Amino acid sequence: MPPRIPVAVYRLQFHQGMRFEDARGLVPYLKDLGVSDLYASPILQARRGSTHGYDVTDPTRLNPELGTEEEFDNLSRQLQAHGMGLLLDIVPNHMAASSENPWWMDMLEEGPGSAYGAYFDVDWHPPSRFLDNRILLPLLGTAYAEALENRQLTLAFEDGGFFVRYFDTKLPVAPKGYRQILEHRLDKLKQNLTPEAPAFQEFEGILSAIDRLPERASLLVEKAGERRLSITAIKERLRNLYNSSEEVRRFAEQNVWVFNGKTGVPASFRFLDRLLSDQA
Repeated sequence: MPPRIPVAVYRLQFHQGMRFEDARGLVPYLKDLGVSDLYASPILQARRGSTHGYDVTDPTRLNPELGTEEEFDNLSRQLQAHGMGLLLDIVPNHMAASSENPWWMDMLEEGPGSAYGAYFDVDWHPPSRFLDNRILLPLLGTAYAEALENRQLTLAFEDGGFFVRYFDTKLPVAPKGYRQILEHRLDKLKQNLTPEAPAFQEFEGILSAIDRLPERASLLVEKAGERRLSITAIKERLRNLYNSSEEVRRFAEQNVWVFNGKTGVPASFRFLDRLLSDQA
């Protein structure tokens, strides 16, 4: 069969106000105009509320804000029924650098050991030895010390994991760094939980699991999957313990508060500064 050559193309910009079902209703009108092919803007999952679709967060699925797979199939069948074609705009060379992008977040957390590390154009061994196996992100709008002391960089605990926030940007803390946070003021937790308490034993078990994680920079490819499973298990255990133990939850929240420092007291930011410096 010879290739189909579009004669007259009409571009539709899909977003929450122009979904697959909306486009399906326009097909007869476009056919009457003499349009031979519908040219669709990117329809893969993008950042929430995206008005253009080029900020893709998951290239393996359709954007649910535009409709379901069934609704997309209905649009395709409507076009076929009217003898029209469908051109899809895709963005294979970039994605959204967003916390909504699981590939991006995994790469930030796991570095060269990430299952998605090769998907991104990252120089893991730049001339600066300090940046070896690290990622330098140009995020700060001011000097690092100023951003730190103005509490623009803050630690947070969400859904079993620790993150650093810079305004709307969310960055994962390397799992090895969890120990710095969880061991801080450990004597306080011991005052509220006896060593025999199940919650305290589980807490110590989580610390031991963190210690057993191999260094990601020296990780063999075949062991990377095991590390990812271990990290997932650690986060799940930490999330469950946080939700089930009031003592652990209060302890973790207080540690996050301590790490975030106090404006006007520069020395109070030393814990967060050390945590950030050790990210690798």
